[in-house]
Amino acid sequence: MMAEYSQSWRKRLRIKLLVEIAQQELKGESYDENNIKKIRERLDSEMKVRWNLIKNTRKDYLERAEKILRKEYVLNV
Repeated sequence: MMAEYSQSWRKRLRIKLLVEIAQQELKGESYDENNIKKIRERLDSEMKVRWNLIKNTRKDYLERAEKILRKEYVLNV
């Protein structure tokens, strides 16, 4: 049970970091179609370099980060 909790906590921290990186890239602009591709590439690159995540995991993290950026989801860390 403790291992599951630590994995969940680590995942939330990673998503939080991705959202912070995206917000820094946006610099106050809205998260719209014009910015999505550029930010997705940047976040995907960060996930490969920092955590060596597999494609499916990166996709999941990107989807969650995008929902947070569009204010469709709130991340509790």
